[in-house]
Amino acid sequence: MCCGGDPTAPLTPSISSYTPDQKLRQDNVIRNMGWDKKGFSEKRQRSMAQIFLNEIQKAKDRGEW
Repeated sequence: MCCGGDPTAPLTPSISSYTPDQKLRQDNVIRNMGWDKKGFSEKRQRSMAQIFLNEIQKAKDRGEW
């Protein structure tokens, strides 16, 4: 396990576990980053987008964004 994450947490949550608000934010990231045209599965796109959003939130919490 890398990066100090929770080893008991699933690596990629089920698509249905995201709230409608999370899906909307993910859709914006996916579209803006062009991942919808890269051939990634929806699960992979949403996972990458959620990680991206989580990292931005962490930076905001630290006052770096």
